[in-house]
Amino acid sequence: MAADSSNTALQLMKSCNDILLFIDRKNSPVYTEFILIYVKERYIMLDKNLKSAALLAIEKNAQRRVIPFIYNDINYYIKRRMSNGRNTFAKSSPDTAFYREAYKMLSVNEAVPLAPPVVLLCDDFIVTEDTGTPLQVVAKRLSVEESKNIFFNAGHALATLHSHGFWHGRPAIRDITWHGQEQKITFLDWENKVPFLKTDPQTIDLFLFLQSCFREEWPTNELIDSAVSGYLSLPSEKERFADVRAFIQDHSRIFAVCRVLSVFHWIDVLSVDMTASYVMNLSDK
Repeated sequence: MAADSSNTALQLMKSCNDILLFIDRKNSPVYTEFILIYVKERYIMLDKNLKSAALLAIEKNAQRRVIPFIYNDINYYIKRRMSNGRNTFAKSSPDTAFYREAYKMLSVNEAVPLAPPVVLLCDDFIVTEDTGTPLQVVAKRLSVEESKNIFFNAGHALATLHSHGFWHGRPAIRDITWHGQEQKITFLDWENKVPFLKTDPQTIDLFLFLQSCFREEWPTNELIDSAVSGYLSLPSEKERFADVRAFIQDHSRIFAVCRVLSVFHWIDVLSVDMTASYVMNLSDK
């Protein structure tokens, strides 16, 4: 790429908030190249033995996109630059999604350690440390009482992420982990783009986080209440729920359709309706 294009790319990266919106709203080889330039200028691969172990794991699992492996008695995950076979509503092209995820993880961890530690970044794959158990599994393995504090921490972690000007894109509880030994929440899968470009991405984050909880169809809302309490425990983010309510009201026709269709018990539709009802009722508390 010409030098003037490289300079343009680096100028676009000055504001983290602007660059993340820029990445999410563009999807072409040119913009992918811009992301690649920035990522490569900031990160250097150091452990060649780790790279060899990762390449061996890839060779043994040639068809898999996400591969767990062990190196020096430590658990790691490989994420490869290849399609996951899903539609492009939330996902971009493999190249754009790969470099978006790399950029976002590195940028977030510079400000607040809420993304998986990137220990190796190559042209075709990323290696990150294992960060614990997904909240979806936590809720199934532990009692509600044991899980409450973990979900409080998850809500607080999401608010912390937002308070630093970042967003995740789709913080579903299957992609949020809890490391019991370190007492730490981590957000996985940073490759999602913002689906509603005219809406604040942090507002969408909060809605999708709650919706992923309602998809589990738990018998009570205790874990959801704990997560909300955790989010509200950060004073700077307390007004975010007002933004979510405004989002619901601005898209009232869509939510009205979901309310009608919820009688069919399609979980994706039902969970949207339940999330909207829950958030709107919060305004009375």
